[in-house]
Amino acid sequence: MSENAIALTEIRMEFPGVVALDRVSFCVSSGSIHGFLGPNGSGKTTSINIISGLLTPTAGEVILAPAGQGAKGIGLLPETPPLYPTMTVEQYLQFVANLYLTRKESTKAVEQTIDECGLRDCRKRIIAPLSKGYKQRVGIAQALIYSPAIVILDEPTVGLDPHSIDQIRALILSLKDRCTVILSSHNLNEVERLCDQVTILNQGSVVASGEMQEIKQNFKTTHQVVAQVKQWNQELSEELNQTLPNCQVLEYQQSAGRYQVTVSFDGSEQELSQLSLQLANRGQALFKIQEEEMSLEQIFKQATTQSGSRGGN
Repeated sequence: MSENAIALTEIRMEFPGVVALDRVSFCVSSGSIHGFLGPNGSGKTTSINIISGLLTPTAGEVILAPAGQGAKGIGLLPETPPLYPTMTVEQYLQFVANLYLTRKESTKAVEQTIDECGLRDCRKRIIAPLSKGYKQRVGIAQALIYSPAIVILDEPTVGLDPHSIDQIRALILSLKDRCTVILSSHNLNEVERLCDQVTILNQGSVVASGEMQEIKQNFKTTHQVVAQVKQWNQELSEELNQTLPNCQVLEYQQSAGRYQVTVSFDGSEQELSQLSLQLANRGQALFKIQEEEMSLEQIFKQATTQSGSRGGN
């Protein structure tokens, strides 16, 4: 994956009174599945629109590999697929294919894409009454039908049942053999399972970007304490974060009548002593100490609640 399919350099996007993106730079390797993450309002959709040519940035540069340039270079599935509800599935896909391909090419592409996306059973059905899962498949099909070199999928499995999710994930994995995929999703477990690379945005800036394993390695030195306590809430998390700036509550979960609170810290004995003291002062006993590779969900929470950036690209 040495060559880049996409490279963004110092992208800035301004709207009246708002800076949506500020100095956004990252690369997407050819043939990769690249996870694109960020809280709501972080600039993901704006970035996707810039990459796909729907928006022109205020400043900065977007470089696409030659195969990704031109009308057929990028296939886009927005969060709300652009479907024509009164058409049948086959009519709609034929319509999209005709925009980019010759008649002979489009007929072949429609048949191939219908099979690939599992739409043969509903090809003659009107789109409007289809289930959410089938509509999502049709949306993916329209992004793939002209064989683009780059495919951008925005929340491709949102609202789907588990069976449909598994099918869509298998389809996404199969795309690696022929194109580059950008996968934007709030499902962090899904991104961790499918993606080779990841970029995390927060407040319009890149806070982490690079190979998935590289990102995890960069965060691996974070130490974690898991405390078992009787009571916990968001207010206590914020209080502990303010009292000990080098500590951060990553998550807390209720289990068997108690709460398990996971706290990251810098690994120093002094910090651990202070953390233990703060827990003891609240009548909360320390349960165990562990150092482990952080999950993508934990990395996301940490990266989007602190300043600075970590990662490769």
